Amino acid sequence: IPVGLLKIFKSKQDWDYSTAPSQALKGREVYLCRGKMLGGSSCANVMLYNRGAAQDYDDWAKICGDETWNADNMLPYFKVHEDNLSKENSGEGQWHGAGGPISVSDVPYQNPMSAAFLEAAQQAGEVANTDFNDWSKPQAGFGRFQVSQKRGRRVQAASTYLDPV
Repeated sequence: IPVGLLKIFKSKQDWDYSTAPSQALKGREVYLCRGKMLGGSSCANVMLYNRGAAQDYDDWAKICGDETWNADNMLPYFKVHEDNLSKENSGEGQWHGAGGPISVSDVPYQNPMSAAFLEAAQQAGEVANTDFNDWSKPQAGFGRFQVSQKRGRRVQAASTYLDPV
């Protein structure tokens, strides 16, 4: 987690939202940090880039009776906005876009504890996932997520969509 993010929690830069009390949480609420700044919550998140599971989009399309929300129809929208700079997944392909305004990259460092965890998971026979945005396979498994960063800097809505204007 970017250390600076913790300073935003429940500050004047945060809308300080919480969910409604939930029976599943024994009446508790869940705090939701939402950015109250130019760029909104894209300035107040951990920069993890994950589209979600393709099956979720297909389910939403069925629930709302609108097939434009299914995964096949949504993927081109993700790809046109993406500039995937990952060493393994870079460039335009079936699951990734190139040249869009949102830079997506691998985290440029890995601490020894993370490396040891990933190695232990593999030795234990757990499923490795090298790309959580490849919709040809389930998202289940372990691996390193990609982030919305370019050259180690946060990519957020204001700099991506407003600064060029």
